[in-house]
Amino acid sequence: MSQPRARLQQARITPAAVLARFGFYAALLILIAVSAAVSPAFLTLQNWINILQQTSTIGIMAIGETLVILAGGIDVSVGSILGLGGMIVLGTLSGLAVGLINGVLITWLGIDPFITTLAMLSVIRGVVYIVSNQYNVNIADNSDFLVLGRGHLGVIPISVLIFAALFVLA
Repeated sequence: MSQPRARLQQARITPAAVLARFGFYAALLILIAVSAAVSPAFLTLQNWINILQQTSTIGIMAIGETLVILAGGIDVSVGSILGLGGMIVLGTLSGLAVGLINGVLITWLGIDPFITTLAMLSVIRGVVYIVSNQYNVNIADNSDFLVLGRGHLGVIPISVLIFAALFVLA
């Protein structure tokens, strides 16, 4: 078989190749179409802002985790650190402190990142159970702490603005 013909056969587009490459987008479009058909409120601006607000926390964590993975590491403790941040007064600083401890253990002591963060996941989860006494912690409605999660700048939630800023910076 000649070389150009072999290249054409290798480059042939098959349904499996198209599905593998674009299947996620097709599924997303189907999900949006079905949701819009079931609920007329789905395609409203307020709903899209609500979706962005609900996913911004996970998006912020995903940006950080992506940077860690790109640097060749792994951090499985992010969920517990998020829980700790919601339990104590200095929530964001607690995440910074735990991240610093993880970094010191990994870089200075040479402990494997997976083992370090897996252990930290257990430690932080235990701290959260102790602090909360295994009950939900209620935060007063007038607390400044809630501005990050519930505050708005105009119609855009602050959490979405933080997510967008981190997305652009990353």
